[in-house]
Amino acid sequence: MEKIFMVMHCPEERKVVYVVYILVGEASFWWKGAQAMMEARGGMGNWENFKKVFLEKYFLDSARYAKEAEFFRLKQGNMSVQEYVVKFEHLARYYSQAIIEAWRCISEGLRYELKKTIVPMGIVEFPVLVEKAKIVERSGVITKRELEFSIDLILGAGLVSISPYRMAPAELSELKKEVEELLEKKMIRPSVSPREAPVLLVKKKDGGVRLCVDYRYLSKLTIKNKYPLPMIDDLMDQLRGAYVFSKIDLRFGYHQIRVKEKDIPKIDFRTRYDHYEYVVMPFGVTNAPTIFMDYMNMIFRPFLDKFVVVFIDDILVYSRSMEEHREHLRIVCRY
Repeated sequence: MEKIFMVMHCPEERKVVYVVYILVGEASFWWKGAQAMMEARGGMGNWENFKKVFLEKYFLDSARYAKEAEFFRLKQGNMSVQEYVVKFEHLARYYSQAIIEAWRCISEGLRYELKKTIVPMGIVEFPVLVEKAKIVERSGVITKRELEFSIDLILGAGLVSISPYRMAPAELSELKKEVEELLEKKMIRPSVSPREAPVLLVKKKDGGVRLCVDYRYLSKLTIKNKYPLPMIDDLMDQLRGAYVFSKIDLRFGYHQIRVKEKDIPKIDFRTRYDHYEYVVMPFGVTNAPTIFMDYMNMIFRPFLDKFVVVFIDDILVYSRSMEEHREHLRIVCRY
């Protein structure tokens, strides 16, 4: 409505009259009662008061809080830059605090391949950053290949098909929840592949369970990646002189790397309920740890041997002082 008022050059004293004219049904009857109550309390029926009582009636605090939470969680994901910006600006209206650095908020939610190109440019103006992100997106600088996981089988490898493991009723109930959660997060999808690996539930330290797929038979048929894992002693040598440390566990990092479309049917699994396949890199697959570590080294290459050590899915940030450490953590978290 504010935009309509601006285009129509509607004076302040006419805004309520215009809006009330277009109210229909229950809303129209509600305003008659609300206006009478407002006048009885000595209130004025101006535009600001109308907005206040209208939002209290038709836009509950719980709905606003939900929008605010959605704004906090907003990431670009599979959206284009334009779609992401539109969504960002829409949800930003529900944020209860003033957004001082919109450029920082929007850049934090960009996909990694865009962020690693845009952030080093040091752009601190929202419109300029958005336009630059659109240009990079259109230019095709980003290659999907560097973000995809492939599974190469040895010559003559046959199909791997293993019957599902037996589970107790309580385990089956937990398994169903785990599968539904993975489907909701779009990490897996239904499969029609003739391959199938069994699943089992592994207890976590917090008492919960985690779904694990037994890919041992697939691993025997997979060509091993020759990427060398670093020696612990060599990594320790880098820490000399450091006094402050922080460890970041990227336990969900594997799921940020997609699997090549042609290789997705190779990592399917069967449960009692159905047949599924991962679309993101799962745990337990040969080459996954080294591929992920190579990926992390690519991301943090400017900081390796300076204040970052990467070992598979763990990142160690080390510094000589607390002040220096805060700056190092800020840099790492931006990436």
